[in-house]
Amino acid sequence: MGCSGFLVLLVTPLIERFDQVIPLFVDPALLLLSRFMMTFFVIGFPMALLGLVLPWIAEEQRHPRQVSLIYATNTLASIAGAILAAWVLLPFIGFAKTSWLAGGSILLAAIIAAPRPKLRLIGYGALAAGLLIAFLGESGVGRLRMLGWLNYGAGWPTKLLGFYEGPEATIAAVEFSNGGRALVIDGFFAASQLKGEVRNGLDSYHVPMLLHPDPRQALVICFGTGQTSNAVRKENPVNLDIVDINPRIFKLAHHFDKNEGVLQDQRVHQIVMDGRAYLRRTSKHYDIITLEPMPPSFAGVNALYSKEFYELVRSKLASQGIVAQWVPFHAVAPKYGAAIIRTFTAAFPNAILWLDPSSKTGILLGTADLDYPLGRQWPGLERNVIARQYTPDQIRGALRLDRDALKAFDSVGQIITDDNQLLAYGEAVHLTHFFRYATGETLALIGQGD
Repeated sequence: MGCSGFLVLLVTPLIERFDQVIPLFVDPALLLLSRFMMTFFVIGFPMALLGLVLPWIAEEQRHPRQVSLIYATNTLASIAGAILAAWVLLPFIGFAKTSWLAGGSILLAAIIAAPRPKLRLIGYGALAAGLLIAFLGESGVGRLRMLGWLNYGAGWPTKLLGFYEGPEATIAAVEFSNGGRALVIDGFFAASQLKGEVRNGLDSYHVPMLLHPDPRQALVICFGTGQTSNAVRKENPVNLDIVDINPRIFKLAHHFDKNEGVLQDQRVHQIVMDGRAYLRRTSKHYDIITLEPMPPSFAGVNALYSKEFYELVRSKLASQGIVAQWVPFHAVAPKYGAAIIRTFTAAFPNAILWLDPSSKTGILLGTADLDYPLGRQWPGLERNVIARQYTPDQIRGALRLDRDALKAFDSVGQIITDDNQLLAYGEAVHLTHFFRYATGETLALIGQGD
């Protein structure tokens, strides 16, 4: 047992650097195999030694009651240890120091159980040496760098503004050498703001509010850097609810000035919860619901692109309510972009596709009201006169496909459901790691590509 604890301390500096060895965007099978092999060869042996302890101790017992007590204690300790590590130690001291604590505790237990003073002395020496090696070999995660394999040249994060490790995700706010900033979730650049950027796509975030005659109640699912929420707030709703599953996302908001302190507005309410769970539980109905989840190939995100989810959203829309779904054309292969569109229109037959004139970012907009002239009227352009980069004519002209044109995706897209998890496994994930697609390639499937 003592040898196992010492080895845990020795290999912790290597474990800290796993993220720097394998690029994120490689073939998923190769990524899985590489991570398995690294894990097996680095921590396989100390874990195998530790696994021998329980049967060895049980074998030494002479009474069944003693064996039962040992196994019960081991089970309860395993549960308590997992909860303590994930929900207490990981957020407060990080995974590296949690590993130090685990290895040191194992070695200390072996020292206490040692039958001879000489063995205890050797154990104390090993404990001191192991902790020293772990400390000197520490990579600076959370202080000097974030987790994630990155090589963006001039855009390399030169300053870590905020960092959080938790059971649900690892989150960092970073500043580039060029002055830009980004929110990084599990090594992925989830959102960014560029220094000196004039628009940053904000006009696209305004679109659902501009289409509604009187948007009083608004909901944004997934906060990111807060730019979408701020765009909705600037269109002057009476109430804006923002839902995100991770409370640390909100705590990092002050690092991104482009959100203009949206969380300090008294009309804005932060809700820490899974977005889908919130919709199931709330009795409120919204005029506007904006969906800004992570790309669909990320774990669990398929649930925010499925037919069942869109039907849930539909049930929470007020009369003439509008839902806006960001479509990550750049992050999915064309057939899966088509699947997202077909799934959305299955729940919202009255839907349109709006494309940002500059970035070609796609936004699906739908309403449960089949008679509402979605896309033909833009009451918000007259209701609120605020500074925008695009003129009213440009905003109206960016409507790319109306409800009739979107029906063409019925023949090329497959409906995404909670059961088939179409975006979460197999070819969808494989292609996501190899390519970056443009909006035009998806639209070309129905003869609408540029």
